Amino acid sequence: MERGWYTRLWIVLAVCALAAYSIYPSLSYYMADETGATSDRSADVSGNATGATDDYSAFCEQMPAWLHCKKFSLGLDLQGGVHLVMGVGVEQAVFQRLDRIADSLRDGLKEAELDFTRVERPRARTVIEVELTDGSRVDDFEKLVRTDFSILDVVRRSGAALVLSMREEEEAFVRDSAVEQTIKALRNRADQFGVTEPTIAKRGKTNIVIQLPGVKDPQRAIDMIGRTAQLEFKIVEASSSAVFDEIPPGDLPEGVKRQQDSFEGPQGKTIREVYFELPESKKAEVRALLEQKASDNHSIAFGALGRGEASGDANGDRMVRSFLLAGRPGITGDYLTSASVQQNPDLPSDYYVSMTFDAKGAQIFADLTEKN
Repeated sequence: MERGWYTRLWIVLAVCALAAYSIYPSLSYYMADETGATSDRSADVSGNATGATDDYSAFCEQMPAWLHCKKFSLGLDLQGGVHLVMGVGVEQAVFQRLDRIADSLRDGLKEAELDFTRVERPRARTVIEVELTDGSRVDDFEKLVRTDFSILDVVRRSGAALVLSMREEEEAFVRDSAVEQTIKALRNRADQFGVTEPTIAKRGKTNIVIQLPGVKDPQRAIDMIGRTAQLEFKIVEASSSAVFDEIPPGDLPEGVKRQQDSFEGPQGKTIREVYFELPESKKAEVRALLEQKASDNHSIAFGALGRGEASGDANGDRMVRSFLLAGRPGITGDYLTSASVQQNPDLPSDYYVSMTFDAKGAQIFADLTEKN
């Protein structure tokens, strides 16, 4: 009986010794961090992953040769950090999918020799509107949709005008795919913080929960993780900007100036463009004002002023200018096969982005640049 008691005691002592051996490096590392014995790892984790790695390497060098330096990764509840719940713009994914379908539908109508007046997706709507030239060929059009565009349904028909929408199961697939792709992109971005065990998971249908243990700068995390990454090429519709002449000067927010420019367009035609120069802080007000005049087939964007123009107002607010764009992208990054930063061999300080499109994308891009 006494020998059995000694055996149990030695087992307990061995387990305690093993636990102490395992946990001592973690205790030393984090206790040293709290007392300031090591460099400021909080700043390193939120701003420089390399700094945190160098600091940990220095800690390992200080440990005895017979002792390991593996440490536990503390979770959000133990060391604090950033907890975010972000929504995914799934509606935008549906819009982009419908825009690509509309492009394919135009090509299909041309191949089937079905003349049409327009095929477009109205702004902020998840439908495609089609108007045929010959109303007697509506049945042929519907046959084409059933055969080659089975993910679409005709939801309204009035003479030669039809309205199509994406089937529910296809729209749900596009929404789910947008969320999954966003999760993958967020995981890649989280690596930039040097966080070893970030939590990035789907919550509900369109939300993603993000936990970054040890990150002390919430705003930087939001700016880096929340930024969008969708490449779109949209044509500037300068000739349609004349509608902005109708805006009374008294309706313009303070600091906003209406400007105009003329240049030679395709086939030597002179094009007049109306645009606005404004402080960057006024973008939301100006966008709302211009969208009242722009048609559903256009969108408003802002960009930097040209070289030689004023770059800031009296308050130091960066100045930008407005652009009237085609609402539908001429081409998107979905057609890209590769993209990389290249150095200009003639000017080493100059860099540019080299892009390669697939076969269909190359043809779309060629047609787009030829017409504009």
